[in-house]
Amino acid sequence: MKENKFWNSEKLIGMVAFVISIGTLFTFIYQTNIMREHQRASVLPYLEIWNSRVGNQVYELNLYNNGIGPAFIQDIKVKYKDTVINIDTVINGDPDRLVRYLMEHSDTSKRFTYRCSNIKKGRLIRAGEKISMVAAHDSSETVKTLRKIFNSKKTTIEITYSSIYNEKWITRGVAVPPVKIE
Repeated sequence: MKENKFWNSEKLIGMVAFVISIGTLFTFIYQTNIMREHQRASVLPYLEIWNSRVGNQVYELNLYNNGIGPAFIQDIKVKYKDTVINIDTVINGDPDRLVRYLMEHSDTSKRFTYRCSNIKKGRLIRAGEKISMVAAHDSSETVKTLRKIFNSKKTTIEITYSSIYNEKWITRGVAVPPVKIE
């Protein structure tokens, strides 16, 4: 008589091969996810806004990309005394107009010279790039006025930006680290 065994050597080898295949599949999926996270992290932009503090004759409001990937500007807003100024619509992306607007609405009546760089929607900020958004190099009165405008709690600059993978962040104000937008 022949015994009818369910588990013979062929079925056992087949089952072990199946279990190894499933384990290999899960390992492959796990490694793929790690590689994807690494790839995203390798192009991470990190925008920060900083004031320079170089004596009484120089003032700069700088935008730095301290990340390792490019940043694409999505939106820029300036909040000044409970008023939201959308850079693209209100002043057409021109920081010079922004400074003039802030000067007109601040408590200073002095006119002075300064320089600005255009930071507007769609602009690419390369990794390691520094942009001097507003700068003055002429007098201590100019420096005091600009510091008063941009260092006060009345003025907040918000920049929304994205990575090449369209992950979005927002940086709000001077010396405030960016926050990822989910």
